[in-house]
This record gives sequence, structure tokens and C-alpha cells, in this order.
Amino acid sequence: MAKSPIVVLKIPVKQIITIQAILPLALIALFSGKALAGSVTESELWKLCPPEPADAEWRPPSVKAVPEPGTTVIEANEMEVSEEGETILSGKVEVQHDSETIYANHAIYDETRSKVEVRGNVRFWTEGLYWHGNRAILDREQSLSIFEKGDYQLLNKRGHGRAEEIIDKPALDITRLKNVDYTTCPDGPGDKAVWRLKAKDLKLDHDSNWGRALHSILKIRGIPVLYVPYLTFPLTDERMTGFLPMTIGATKDSGFDIRTPFYWNIAPDKDATFTPRILGDRGFMFGSQFRYLRPTGKGILELEYLPYDNRFNGDDRYLARAQITESFGNHHGLISIDFNQISDQEYFEDLGTNIDVTSQRLLDRRADVIWNGGWWSLLSRIQTYQVIDKSLLPEQHPYDRMPQFYFRTLFPQRNQHLNFQLSAETVYFDRETGITGGRFDLMPELNYPIRKAAGFFIPRLKLRHTRYLLNRDDGLDDTPDRTLPILSLDSGVFFERDFDFGGKSFLHTLEPRLFYLYIPETDQSEIPIFDTGEYDTSFAQLFTDDRFNAADRVGDANQLTVALTSRLINKQTGRERMSLSIGQTQYFRDREVTLPGRPVETTSSSDIVALASWYPNDDWTARYDIQWDPHKNQTNKASLNIRYQPQRNAVLNLAYRMRKDLTDIEQVDASIRWPINPNWSVVGRLNYSLQNDRMIESLFGFEYNSCCWATRLVGRRFIRNTEGDFDNAVFFQFELKGLGGFGRGTRDFLQRNIPGYHQEF
Repeated sequence: MAKSPIVVLKIPVKQIITIQAILPLALIALFSGKALAGSVTESELWKLCPPEPADAEWRPPSVKAVPEPGTTVIEANEMEVSEEGETILSGKVEVQHDSETIYANHAIYDETRSKVEVRGNVRFWTEGLYWHGNRAILDREQSLSIFEKGDYQLLNKRGHGRAEEIIDKPALDITRLKNVDYTTCPDGPGDKAVWRLKAKDLKLDHDSNWGRALHSILKIRGIPVLYVPYLTFPLTDERMTGFLPMTIGATKDSGFDIRTPFYWNIAPDKDATFTPRILGDRGFMFGSQFRYLRPTGKGILELEYLPYDNRFNGDDRYLARAQITESFGNHHGLISIDFNQISDQEYFEDLGTNIDVTSQRLLDRRADVIWNGGWWSLLSRIQTYQVIDKSLLPEQHPYDRMPQFYFRTLFPQRNQHLNFQLSAETVYFDRETGITGGRFDLMPELNYPIRKAAGFFIPRLKLRHTRYLLNRDDGLDDTPDRTLPILSLDSGVFFERDFDFGGKSFLHTLEPRLFYLYIPETDQSEIPIFDTGEYDTSFAQLFTDDRFNAADRVGDANQLTVALTSRLINKQTGRERMSLSIGQTQYFRDREVTLPGRPVETTSSSDIVALASWYPNDDWTARYDIQWDPHKNQTNKASLNIRYQPQRNAVLNLAYRMRKDLTDIEQVDASIRWPINPNWSVVGRLNYSLQNDRMIESLFGFEYNSCCWATRLVGRRFIRNTEGDFDNAVFFQFELKGLGGFGRGTRDFLQRNIPGYHQEF
């Protein structure tokens, strides 16, 4: 037996197994891949963890020399060859193979069996992983790798743990782990991390990308809280069949609410989610969703079914929804279907989860076929509605379109050229109550835009012809028609100057604009109202060529809109810091054309409309809109929105809105998400009606976020129906970072209710 000090061996890769046994340990963090879906980044998720020491033993060592691809380099202080032909290495043994590095006290290399055994303080590094244990065997002849009694650390994540034994069989694509555990928390006193997941036996099948765990136990502070005898899970971030996080909540009207979604990955382009739901005071509800994605389209089919509602006379209740889009004709054509149906008008009030759902008045059911012919497009539509709002009388129900065809040209609009466009519509309106019938509407247009850097001038002429074929019994003409010209002149000028303020350079603009509109008056009282309403007054509406939004009315007009916009733009950053717009329309005659029941408008001018935006710095934003009636000396509409957001996880919103035209609304709205310290934050919202002197919606809660676990608890009180009845709800979310949790709907709920809310877990 001979000894040799400080030896370096270069062994071709075919002589030694490729070291890959430890890498599958990273897949224990597979729960992390599912739990972190969303916009939370890795740095945000672990920002509350203590800094990792620069001298930690798991830090990858600096590679002295990168071996040639496919070659393994072994260095040691001493080497001896046994009588059996084994090479025995000792004293700072180092093994390098591509991106893998092993340090150990001793190593035995058997060239005849292509086997390497390392012992004593074995440390192993590979891409994204560190392992430290007592013994490792790499046997190429048996296609086997064994790692015994070691700890591991995921280098790109916070996950770490230990395993009694790891057996890897690359030829079979199988890895077995015995008595393995995993956590993302720092180890506490007595080796009691905040949480730790343990499994007696873990099998990873890399060919099918599935794992199986036996006798899994979740421990919190060393105390077992959950036992799962058998568990399967995916090994990649690809969508896999399995249970999704549970959602737990409670409402006053339905009692506790528990949902346990199950996800079925049918194929790469198809999946389904089944959601059993237990409502404590109502019964068992089943929900399902099927999705598909094709190169030419996509679709979502949903069904919710409650077979016996204990709080609704034992009736069956359901929701059905389908949203489908499909292109055809080399993507020139598009089919779009949007179908919604509920069993009863109280469905959303009783079973909805947010005020946006419970306040719905109508459900749309529509099928569209659209064809784009390059310079033209054609829309074909069938549309009906399900009325949810019980306060709507039959004569107030919307008309069905059975069917509708809408044609328009898509000619390019050339500057300083005469341009032509054409739109045409034919539609049949049907309803159980009132006048029904068909409408044909044709509108050609000529315009000649002149656009320069300093301003623009756009004359536009339209001719609108509308004809009806009606079923009516009021004795009026059943074939009324109307033909009217529409002339508009739109012009504006841009003035700019440099402006210095507070040591900063700004660009100050003045943008006056004039818009003239002329439409002759004609009697339209015999024309019924099928789908036409009046535009809400706003700054943008001052420049539209009709105050009505559909063909049943064309508003007579002889008017001039005068407006001015001014902006202050930071020249260094290009960001707008302030803007102000104000405008008013002057009427040169009364507006005789109105909707049924409305009086003739005789005022000489419109309300004064103004809007202002102010961005003093990156933390503050403010916007104020006002509509003031100079004839009555009163404000008809106003809204104020202020946001203060000094950091991503802190936001304060204040809003005020009022309206005194067709409705009487005056509300204040405040919402907040504010950190008390690095771990605790409060969340809340108050929406209060000043005219009714009552709360519309309120919520309050807290968030706790630490290195490896987090929770949210939010209570909510809100109006659940048009009669003003209130309901209470509780939302709860719990997360073990890197493992998973339940109740993520709480996060989505807060994002809807607190503008600027940023999720952190």
C-alpha cells in the first residue's frame, strides 16, 4: 500500500456518476411555488427575515479551477491505494464536477465499480442547494446515490431541513427520502421552528413529475397540529391536479362559509375547478368551473348549485355562466358569447360575497359575431337580460335585441385630406310590455382634419337617417322616420412656456379649445325609446356631437363650447405635476328634443365643468371634479379624491362625492392600509352616506407578517340588498410562507376595497 501527499485526480465523467441526488430536495418547496402565485416577489416575501450571515457554512465556496465539461477533479492531502485496488483519499478532500462541489474528510474511489464514497463532515454544493451530512455514496454501476443523515439548505429560497436518508436512482427517475422535514423559519430554541413539515417517507417520481408523502405531520412550535397519512403533489410549477387553499369565512345571513376547491388539470389547454362549499345556515353548495384555451379562442363555463336552501323555503338555487370567444376566418371573424343566469332575484343578495355583486340590477346574455373585412367591420348580436332589481317595473325593463346588425367603415383618417366614414345599424327590439319593433339607422360622415404642432381644426359633417317599423297600439304612426344633418367644428391651440419654481424647471402649457355644434330641431315625440339615454355631464361630454347615446333621439343644437386646459410638466422627468381644465357650453337656442317626461331645456348655458389634478410629489395625488350650475348658483356634482402613499405597504385614501341632478347622493369614503411596526398593519374602510345619515359599508382588520408566516383578519358590515338590509362578514387568511395556506380571497377583497393596496404575502 503506497501513500502520496496532495494528489489531484482528473477522472473522465464516464468513470463517475453524475451527482444529482440532492437536487430533488428543492422540490420539497413545491408548496411555495403554489402559494406564491401572484405579484409578491421573493425579496418582498422574505424581507422580514434576519439577514443571512456572510460566513454561513452553506455559502458556496469559490471554485479554484473550473473543470473541463464532463470531467471530475478530486484533490486531497493524502492518497493511498489498498490491496483491493481502491484509492483512499484523506485530509481536505475536494471533489468538483461541473457546478457540483463536495468537501469531506475522507473518500474512497473504486475505479472498477465506478464508485465514490465520501465520509466525515461531508459538504455538498450544487446549483441552488447545499447539503451537510456524514456519508455519501455515488455508485454509477448500480445507478445509485445515497446520502445519509444530513441537513440541507435551499440557496435561492429560505427553505431548509434535514433527512435521515436520501436514495436516488437516476435510471428509474426515482428519489426516496426517509424521515425528511422542511421549513422556511429560522430554528428556534430547542430546535422548535415556528413551523416544520415532516414526512416519514417521501417518493419523488421525476418521470411523471409527481411526489408521494406518507405520514406527514405539520408542527407549530414543536406541537403537532395536522396529520396527513397520504399526500400527493406535483414536482414542477406546472398546473397539477390537487386541492387548492381552503377559504374560511362567515356572514350573518348564511353562517360560517367554508370552501375547499379541487383543481383538475385535464390537459395543457383545459382545466376544471370543483368547489364544495358549506354554508352553515343554508346547506351544502357545489360549484364548478371549466376553462379551455385554444389557438383560436378561450372559454369559461361556471355552475353553482345549492340543492336545498334551509333559509329560502328549501328551494333549489343555482348560477350558470358561460364566457366564450372564438376566432375564425384566419382571425378576421370573432364569436363572443356571454351568458348569465341565476335561479332567483335574491341569489346575489344571499350568496354574493361583495357589494359589487349584491348590487347588480341586470344579468347580460349576449351572443356576438364580428367580422373585420379590413376597411369595414360587421357586428351581429342577439342580446337578452335577466332583471335582478325587483324595484324595476315591467315598462322599465331593458329591451332585448333580437337581433342587431351594426356595420361601419374603417378607412384611415388622413391629415389635411377629405375623409369618409359610414355606419349603419338595423335592430329589432322586443319586450313583454310596451312598443316593440325594428329600427334602421344610417349615418355617413365627411371630415377634413387639419393638425399642426401648434393646434388643430377639424370640420365634420354627418347625415343621420333613422326609420322604424313598429308594433304599437297608441294610434301613432307605426313607421316614423327622421333625417338630420350634424355639423361640428372642433379647434384648439397649444401655447407653451418655460417656468421655474422651487429650483425646478417646468413646462407650462395653455390649451384653449372651441367646439361648435349645429343640429336642426325636428319633432321626435312619436319615436319610442328603446335603448337611448342622455350622456352624463362631464368635461369630455362637452365635445360630443350628440347629447343622447343612441339613435332614438338626436338632440337639436346650436351651441359653442369654450374650454381651457393648463398643465405643469416637470422638464427633467416628463411627469405632469398639475393640470386644470374648465369648460362651458353656450346655447344659442332652447333644446326642444328631450326624453319622455323631461321638460324643454331653456337655459342659456350649461353647467360649468372643471377638473383639477395635483401631484406635488411621488407620495401625494389629488383630483377634484366639479359641475356648477350658474343659473341656480349650486353645485350639481362634485368629487374629491386624495391619496397619500409614502411607501408600497402604506396607503391612505380620502374621497368625497355628491350629486344633485337625477339622484341625490352625498358620500364620504376613507380607506387605509398602514403599518404600525414592521410586523403589524391595520386595514380599514368607511363608506358613509351623508344624505341618509348611515353607513353603507365598513370594514376593519389587521395583518401580521413575519419571516415565515403571516395572517389577515378582516370584519365587514355592508348593505346586502336594495331594501337597505345589512349583513356582517368575516374574512380570514393564514399563510405558512413557502408551504401554503388558506383564505387568499381576503387579499383580493382588500385590493378591491382599498385603492393602492399592495399585497405582501
